Amino acid sequence: MGKKRYRIGIIPGDGIGRDVIKAARIVLDAIHEQSTTFALDFKPMDTGDAAVKKYGAPFPKETLDGIAATDAVLFGAAGNPHTVAVLMGFRLGFNLYANVRPVKSLPGSNALKTNADLIVVRENTEGLYRGVGYIDGDYHVNLRVFTTKGMDRILRFCFELARKEGRKKVTFTHKAHVLTYTDEPMRKMFYEIAKEYPNIVAEDMTIDACAMQVVMHPERFDIIFAENANDLAFRNLKTYITQRPEVMKILLSSAHHHLHKSVMRLVINLVALTQIANFYCEIRGHLQILYASSETRKNPAKQKKRLP
Repeated sequence: MGKKRYRIGIIPGDGIGRDVIKAARIVLDAIHEQSTTFALDFKPMDTGDAAVKKYGAPFPKETLDGIAATDAVLFGAAGNPHTVAVLMGFRLGFNLYANVRPVKSLPGSNALKTNADLIVVRENTEGLYRGVGYIDGDYHVNLRVFTTKGMDRILRFCFELARKEGRKKVTFTHKAHVLTYTDEPMRKMFYEIAKEYPNIVAEDMTIDACAMQVVMHPERFDIIFAENANDLAFRNLKTYITQRPEVMKILLSSAHHHLHKSVMRLVINLVALTQIANFYCEIRGHLQILYASSETRKNPAKQKKRLP
């Protein structure tokens, strides 16, 4: 029996992304050469400045179509002035509404909190990052827009992720006492959906209180949900408690692509680091890509295993 082949899109993007992808390719090429069960077929694609020069747009149709023909994509970084166009091209083009960020203290990393092992889920397409707003005279407005469908799917995603990953609790973060038209309805929906998952504990916390608890007692959390802007409060905190920059962002859509392929779409955004932990996380990310692609092809409903 021949090797199973996976089509991997390679998109350096802009800025440091080009250097990161060069380093990541060293790891991927080594995996490709050493594996006896699968092979990786790389397909270069462009976004940002390179895409503008070649196609006249930072996220052209050629790239969109190219991604649709792959099993997974390794993406470097987006940079100004094309950041929004590129990121929303990924997110909206493939309905990547859930950004899943593992936070784990690694052995030997001198982490301030050695027992940190949680997952932050960030809503990726709505809220302030939906890009709705206007300027009218003296008024400068960005609208924090959510849809009922969007709220329902991200909350269910959190509970399903907890179930699949063997996690016991989901924490909903908010400013519901102030944001009464968005966070409070979503908080109520959160508890209604929680009733469908009786074996998973549901709790809610204001975003600032949760941020403090993550620093003091990260072990009390399993899955944390954060709206797009709220997640920014966690970005540096996750670095603080693990003593390493954030090294892996996994953007997940549903298990079925919009072209009705039962392939889970993942975009891995790796940040250039100098610590040895980089290589662990990059390899772990690549293995997750291959495992997810393989499992969803065989059985989209099959639960994912947690990698060590």
